[in-house]
Amino acid sequence: MNKYEFTTDSLSYGNIEHEILKYYDLGFANSSDFMELQLGINKEHNIFATKGSIDFTAIVGKTNDNNYIVTITPKKITRD
Repeated sequence: MNKYEFTTDSLSYGNIEHEILKYYDLGFANSSDFMELQLGINKEHNIFATKGSIDFTAIVGKTNDNNYIVTITPKKITRD
């Protein structure tokens, strides 16, 4: 399972879910357990999607141009 790192200008759950599900090809979100990620906090999350689910940890940092860098480390990916 590959770690995924991306840059974004928003930490809203909709943007984050979309990026993760697109990268891991899991379809569209049905439900998840987070609202907005916070800087520097490494916490476990999960997303249930139309093509499977993912359990992962996420940590957020700030870039020099005031965007955010998000690092996703999958723990378990299930495909339907």
